[in-house]
Amino acid sequence: GEGAGEAGGGGGAGAGSSSKSGKTGKQDPKAAGGAGGAGGGASGGGAGGDADSSEEAAKLKTRLEKLQVTHLTLQRELQRAEQMLKAQSAINEDQSAEIAELTAQLSDGAATLRAKLNDYKSLAEKRLARCTSLEAQVKQLMYDARRGRGRGGRG
Repeated sequence: GEGAGEAGGGGGAGAGSSSKSGKTGKQDPKAAGGAGGAGGGASGGGAGGDADSSEEAAKLKTRLEKLQVTHLTLQRELQRAEQMLKAQSAINEDQSAEIAELTAQLSDGAATLRAKLNDYKSLAEKRLARCTSLEAQVKQLMYDARRGRGRGGRG
């Protein structure tokens, strides 16, 4: 008996919660009471229908208040999340700009280093050629000195 009454009351809660009175946003007691009374009538408690409907209205009011609090809490969390997302987006944009700048500097630095490396390589090759030339001259002078010509002995 009571299980059927509660099931009927639950159905009434769904119907009653959708009807609101005027601008206040509060439930219409007649709509909730009528649906709750129908549920109470199904359980055989015709005289107790008014008590059931007021109890059901109180439950619905409590449930509505909890849902409103939950809704406000979720709205605040959503706003906080949106603010955090905006802040994170700004940080990401700043970091992207900084990364682009550093990448450009790195590319410029790498090009400069390659140019310096090529300059040093060229200089080293010139110095190597000069060393080879001087070694050949020293060998020639030593050869000439051994043959007895000396420095002025040529010609």
